[in-house]
Amino acid sequence: RDIDQALETVPGLHVGRDIIGYNPLYTFRGISADFNPQVLMLINGVAITNLFQGDRNVVWGGMPIEAISRIEIIRGPGSALYGADAFAGVINIVTKDPEEIGSGSAGVNVGSFDTVDFWLSNAGTYGDLSYGAVIELHKTDGADPIITSDAQSFLDLLTGTEASNAPAGVDLERDNIDLRVELAYKKLRLRGGLQIRDNFGDGAGAAQTLGPDNKFQSKRYNVDLTYSEEFFNNLAVDFQISHFDTSQEVIGDFVVYPAGSTGPFLDQFGAPIFGVFPDGVIGTPEIFENHTRVGFTSQYSGIEKHDISFGSGYYEGAIDKVTEEKNFGRNPATPLPILPGDPVVDVSDTPFVFLTEDERQNSYVYIQDVWQFSNDWQLTAGLRYDDYSDFGTTTNPRLALVWSTSYELTTKFLYGEAFRAPSFAQTRAINNPLILGNLELQPEQIKSYEVAFDYRPSYDLRLNLNFFYYDWTDIIQFVPDSSESIRTAQNVGVQTGKGLEFEARWSVSE
Repeated sequence: RDIDQALETVPGLHVGRDIIGYNPLYTFRGISADFNPQVLMLINGVAITNLFQGDRNVVWGGMPIEAISRIEIIRGPGSALYGADAFAGVINIVTKDPEEIGSGSAGVNVGSFDTVDFWLSNAGTYGDLSYGAVIELHKTDGADPIITSDAQSFLDLLTGTEASNAPAGVDLERDNIDLRVELAYKKLRLRGGLQIRDNFGDGAGAAQTLGPDNKFQSKRYNVDLTYSEEFFNNLAVDFQISHFDTSQEVIGDFVVYPAGSTGPFLDQFGAPIFGVFPDGVIGTPEIFENHTRVGFTSQYSGIEKHDISFGSGYYEGAIDKVTEEKNFGRNPATPLPILPGDPVVDVSDTPFVFLTEDERQNSYVYIQDVWQFSNDWQLTAGLRYDDYSDFGTTTNPRLALVWSTSYELTTKFLYGEAFRAPSFAQTRAINNPLILGNLELQPEQIKSYEVAFDYRPSYDLRLNLNFFYYDWTDIIQFVPDSSESIRTAQNVGVQTGKGLEFEARWSVSE
């Protein structure tokens, strides 16, 4: 019923769960970090990456499948074609076109935990215009596995308080609305999407402390317009412009640590701040982003034995609004520390907010050639150059040598490089009692080597075996300072990995 259930069937891809809202963590080949920014997710080829954490959204809430035609997956680096964050893998969700949607239909599902799903779809044509739409509603109280001890339980042992809400169930309540629409007229295609998340429970808690009344909400809008043209029977070009708006909002106050907690806070000198927060430690952050992309892709087959693709584009993204209310840190009116027991203070539009509002621009160009240089051998070579406004330039190649070893066996040798752009939480986080951002961060880098075998002994049976090795460098980690009271983001981590993936597909009968 959700894309995560489909993705779990892919060898080399594991779907885990984050503590916040039990959001999915997509792990390719053991490559993973907090908030899962190493995986690029696209909807109809357009990235939905957020600047804040580099992930899909803290208030994700899943994605239903009724409007999905297929899911395309690349295991391994793909920055040579897709740019930033196509690092461990790429997931492209292709939605249904009007022809696939067909005539009007509707459905309802009812399940455990007061879960109700409803969907409605319709499509049609009017002359050269075709249209289609799918709306899906989802409401659930969510499963409630019991957490016997949380982070506040540990603080209670240290401070003698009894503030923890544990043992208690996690909060996975949510109300979802998903809408997908498409209009096609001759060589123009307009797609739009809406994802609204409301009453979104925070799972096991943003600070690993249970907060049964904490609720998020989010509104995500995307629209893209594509114009396709063919020239001289051997050159096809697509021009596209897209826009994506996303938000991370809080309903009421967000209680990071529960009422009666002393909070794990230090003053500017690294000394602990003592005192009980009668209403709990409250930090209510909200983020609003917008992303605009424009570019073209082309395919040229006018040279014998070559299939050349190339393209270029421009991206501009911004966190244009950050709001925060909290009862800790510094009061912008004084500016003295906000002490335990003080009321909540609005620090929005002041230097004391948790994140700096900023923007990022990216220009890129890429080229790839698929060369069939003999009957049994094919070479793919690609290169992409990116120029970023905040951390500079990066160049990423891709090579693939394909050998038709026999009638039944195909052997592939692959090499690829990729990069992961630092998130704004890693570069622009400020006024956090535990971590600080670093504007000097460089992107994470990976080099990957792979040997793959595709064996088809019969029409009904297919066997795949992949061996891979990767070298991951400049991993961004938060490193403690000399007093060990605050951690600052640095490019210090390295990781190598090797493994294999095996897949068998057998069509037992018609």
